[in-house]
Amino acid sequence: MQFRGDCRGQAIQIGAVLLLGAIVLSFAIYQSTVVPEQNREIEFQHSQTVGDQLQDARNAIVSTGSTGSGQSVAVTLGTQYPSRIVAMNPGPPSGTLSTVGTTNGSITATIANANATGETGDFWTGANRSYNTGALVYRPGYNEYDNAPTTWYEHSVLFDQFRDANLTTTGQQLVDGTTISLVTLNGTYQASRTGSVSLDMRGASVSSQTVSVTNATADSNVTITLPTRLDEENWEELLDGERHVVDVRTSSVTGADYELVHVVLEQGVTYDLQLSRVGLGTGVVKPEPAYLTRVSKNTPTVPEGGKVEVTVEVRDRFDNPKRDVEVIAGTNRRDSSVSPNSTDSDGDGQVTVTYEAPNVSGASQRTDHVQLSLDTSLSSVVNESGFNGSTPVNVSVPVRVDNSDGSGLADGSDSAYSIDWTPDTSQDGFTETNGVYVVDASRTDTVDLTAETTPTAQNASVDFSLNDSSVGTLTGRDSRTNDTGQATTTFDPNNNGPVAVFVASGGSGDRIGLVVENATETAKQQLQPDTVQRSDTTLNFTIENTGSQQVTIEQFSVDTSAITTGNFFDNDNALEVEIRGGQQDGEANRGKNENPSSFEADGTAYDLVADSNKGNDGQYAILNAGDRPTIVMETFDQPLDGGGSLQFTPSETAADVIVTFVLSDGTEQVFYFEQQ
Repeated sequence: MQFRGDCRGQAIQIGAVLLLGAIVLSFAIYQSTVVPEQNREIEFQHSQTVGDQLQDARNAIVSTGSTGSGQSVAVTLGTQYPSRIVAMNPGPPSGTLSTVGTTNGSITATIANANATGETGDFWTGANRSYNTGALVYRPGYNEYDNAPTTWYEHSVLFDQFRDANLTTTGQQLVDGTTISLVTLNGTYQASRTGSVSLDMRGASVSSQTVSVTNATADSNVTITLPTRLDEENWEELLDGERHVVDVRTSSVTGADYELVHVVLEQGVTYDLQLSRVGLGTGVVKPEPAYLTRVSKNTPTVPEGGKVEVTVEVRDRFDNPKRDVEVIAGTNRRDSSVSPNSTDSDGDGQVTVTYEAPNVSGASQRTDHVQLSLDTSLSSVVNESGFNGSTPVNVSVPVRVDNSDGSGLADGSDSAYSIDWTPDTSQDGFTETNGVYVVDASRTDTVDLTAETTPTAQNASVDFSLNDSSVGTLTGRDSRTNDTGQATTTFDPNNNGPVAVFVASGGSGDRIGLVVENATETAKQQLQPDTVQRSDTTLNFTIENTGSQQVTIEQFSVDTSAITTGNFFDNDNALEVEIRGGQQDGEANRGKNENPSSFEADGTAYDLVADSNKGNDGQYAILNAGDRPTIVMETFDQPLDGGGSLQFTPSETAADVIVTFVLSDGTEQVFYFEQQ
């Protein structure tokens, strides 16, 4: 019997083979197209994330360069793909973050044709000043995202480098109006991995201090030259709108993978130069001391036999203070002295010595010099007349010594007039007994002392001075006589004890002895004005706690309503108020994205802590007796100096700007500034 052929088993087998082939084909398509596309999207998202993190790193570098506060930023160098049950992933992509050129001494930023005045001009002479710096670069190692950029940071600018173009992702902070801010990088850092790293920035040479410079000669321009991987067009776009930038051009460097950009600034403009070094990784080098400069530009006047303090500051080549540096001191005249003769700079880079004046005879005034040096081999030369105070490491501070008793002047007969004290004991708290004048500090905060010329000399220059500023202080020391031939100074008692107050004019002089009694703690807690260092859109000045007690500054106010309308100050996310140089620094900050984000300059009182609204950036200032803190308030919407400068004035009626501090005991300390 014959049976018909049965092919059903073969059909099942063929179907299974076809199904298996379809599955294999689908898997191959999934593995070759879907998986790479999904991984490409993951890599692209990581590229966006790391771009944001590198912007945070850029902001941290710039902030560290201006504030000195070290910061840490997490950067995720690579990423991970999701787990797959069937398909396979390639190895996780990694990235590399590294410094480039930051320890190569041939790669430098250069400031050319910049000249400063005063002692700082011994360093900033117009000669080229070069500073090693480099870049920070992130190189991704993606498997699928082929067009991912390499990201660079240089000179405050973050940009993405593609095959045929660069795309800047931030602006520049190198030039802002008349401010030049150069933050250099130093140290060696390299990391390559799939996970996150912590990029730690620390200040190697930083401060809020600026140096005023201008073009060294009439036909030269202050010029900034930087190594760069951006092209000329990029820099022109970055600097567009900076009205003091007159030219931007690039030049090639033989054998280098970078160019030089030359930023040429307008002539005849004074620029505020701020330099800093920020360290990354290992091998960070702090710069050595480079020069010595005076803290105050004023020439002190002291009576014969009196004492006066002279303060200088040790700075590195970035113009920032250097601590723990030995400074030696002496005087030009053999009959004067200074102490100590050798001392180390403090935390603010400053050294204060006390000058003791000699007796003066036969002249109404003589000029001596306090001579200081960083070169300790000059320990004998600092006491000689041949001392060269014009070198960067040397400073010669003139001191005027008054012939306060008129000795050798034939009782003033060689002078056209004489000057004598005419004390007014009708003032409350000011009495005289047996020729002793007593200031009762429990009854008065001030005593007016008037001197009179005989015969009447109008508009004659008058110098007031005293021999012990710890007992009291004077305001209006350099005055002129009025129409009746009189001039007045104000004595402010600080501590109990005797003090001699001198007046000198036209070759004649007089002395009055005061005794301060019952000086209260409130009277001792006095903050006195010292110097004004900057007064445009930034107010930078120093004060001194001349009392014998510690004080705490809790509140502040600024009133510019005499010269501006609607003025305020706002420093974005940086501190608006800094009080540096005491036992505890004072700070106030309102963040850029906070509400409110600024402080009014209309006399409104603010608490350093309670009225700061950005994190924990508010802090009270604690000042010990003798502390000389620096106060920085920035950035004012309207300039304060009127095109000139602000200087302290004792007169409230003459004040254009008023700054008030409120201490923890409720007392107010008021500082008046007048446009010059």
